[in-house]
Amino acid sequence: KKNKNKMKIPRYLPIIFTIFLMIYVSVTFIITVPLEMIKEKNKAGVDYLIAFSVLFGLMIFCFIRVIFSDAGEIPEWFYDPNSFNAKLKRKVVETKSDGSERYCSKCKVLKPDRAHHCRVCGRCYLKMDHHCPWVNNCIGYFNYKIFILFITYSLATTLFVFVITLIRLPMVNFSKDLGKNVLIILNAMITGALSLALLGFVSFHYFLLTHNYTTIEFLEKRGCGTNQKQHLNYYDIGTWGNVTRAMGSNPILWPFPFTISMIDQCQGTSFDVNDLYINPD
Repeated sequence: KKNKNKMKIPRYLPIIFTIFLMIYVSVTFIITVPLEMIKEKNKAGVDYLIAFSVLFGLMIFCFIRVIFSDAGEIPEWFYDPNSFNAKLKRKVVETKSDGSERYCSKCKVLKPDRAHHCRVCGRCYLKMDHHCPWVNNCIGYFNYKIFILFITYSLATTLFVFVITLIRLPMVNFSKDLGKNVLIILNAMITGALSLALLGFVSFHYFLLTHNYTTIEFLEKRGCGTNQKQHLNYYDIGTWGNVTRAMGSNPILWPFPFTISMIDQCQGTSFDVNDLYINPD
């Protein structure tokens, strides 16, 4: 038991670091830029404060939701041969090399298409994308949209702070209040580095989103092996179809961290395929 506890402690370090970074960036930005501008009777300070509060609020809300949301367990009806969806589940795209259905030896269950076992969480998840250490949770079928919004609003927030801080820098009097001047420079450096890192990360996930890949599928299958047929992306049904399958059918609701317009894909156990799978020749 002691060894197990020791292994679990490091899992919470990234999320603690993320929370600390959010608090540091937000507090230092508010103190050094909008509040200072408001003191100087600069009306733009109020606008900056409101804009930052909206972006930061959306980021925090998505952050909390993605931490406590469930990526999706394999439903019980999936194993019931008499269920309404039993026939659908047998139309699997992914099989073992011998043609048999994929089986998780750890969970002792058959796995639907795109489901994978997470060794960190110790269970199988539907359409598993990856285990994210920064939120200490798995990203999969039911919380991928929330995750996409979280990283999008994180990029928007850090970019906003970086740009506004850069605009503010030439107006700073470096001969006065050295402490705040150091903070504003550090904030510019930190948010600049974060913006660059997040830009690459968000771009990668937008690519996955528009091509209907999960991170696992991209790393394990794309362009691998000599059997090209085996590694074709059968789930790519066009950009619009790919995006709506993850973000929902109503584009107006995409920016909101809810899944009320989510297209049902047999509860994450069966997915639309393209003509490459239907007519391989």
